[in-house]
Amino acid sequence: MSQAKDFVILKTKKKYFDCERNKKFLHKKSILNQSKELSDFSKSIGLRIKEIILTPGDDDQNQNQIKTKITVMNDYFSQQKEIFQYLKAKDSSLLSVKHYILLRKSLQGIHRIPSPEKITNLQHKLDKFFELKKDQRGNGYYCLPEQKIKFVCESFLLKNKNFASTNFRIKINIDSTSITSTNLIILNVSFNLIDDVELCMNINGTYLLGSFEIVKEDYEEVKQSLNEFLILLRKINFIKISEINYKIDFFLGCDYKAIRIIYGQRASNALNGY
Repeated sequence: MSQAKDFVILKTKKKYFDCERNKKFLHKKSILNQSKELSDFSKSIGLRIKEIILTPGDDDQNQNQIKTKITVMNDYFSQQKEIFQYLKAKDSSLLSVKHYILLRKSLQGIHRIPSPEKITNLQHKLDKFFELKKDQRGNGYYCLPEQKIKFVCESFLLKNKNFASTNFRIKINIDSTSITSTNLIILNVSFNLIDDVELCMNINGTYLLGSFEIVKEDYEEVKQSLNEFLILLRKINFIKISEINYKIDFFLGCDYKAIRIIYGQRASNALNGY
C-alpha cells in the first residue's frame, strides 16, 4: 500500500497561453529546475514523485500553480531516518528552504521529516566540527583528517549494524586539477571508505580532506604542499567508536600520472619510458 498527497511546488502570477490545445508555461526552465530539485530530494529520502501537473488559475485568488503528486511508500514512512540523511539529500538536490518547508507541511500525518531549524543546527555543527585549517605555507586548506574519517565511519556503522570487522579500509585519493584560464593547479586530497561497498565507487562516497595550490606538478612541490597534512594523517592508526578501537588501514588511490609524481618519477612519455 501507499499514500499519495498533492504538493504545490510553485505559485506564479504569470499566465498560460494556449497553443494547439497544449498549455505551455512562460518560464518552463524555472519549473523544470524546481521540479528536478524536489524529485532528487524525494528520491534520496524514500518518497516517489508520481506526477507533476500544471494547473491554470481561474481567478486572481487562485493563481496558476504547479502541483506535484507525491507517493509515500509504507516501507519508508514507517522508518525514521537520520537527520544527516535529510541534510545530505537537501544539499545534493539544491532544494530551497522554501520548498523544503512546503514539502514538510504537505506531508504532515504521512511522513515525518525534520524541521528546517534542526537541519540548520546540524549544518552549523558540521561546519564547526569540520573547520578548515590553513597550512603554514598559505597555499591551501584542509580539515582534520581524523575527525572526518571517524565521522564517516560512525555514519557507516549506523547504517550497517551487522558490520563485524574491527578494521576500516580507507583509500586516500590524490589528484590535481589545472585551471587553464588562471594558470592555477589545485591539488585535491580525498578519501573513500572501501568497506562501504555501495558508495566507495560513487561520487557521494568521496569525501574531500583538503585542497592545495601548487606551482607545478612534481615531487618536491607535492611533498612541500602536503607535508603538514600528511603528518596528521600518519598519526591515525586507530579510531575509537562506542568503546571499540577500530584499526585504520590506508591505501593509496591515484591515476598513473599522480603515482609517478608521488614516487619521484617523471611523467610517462616516449623519453622517460613506462
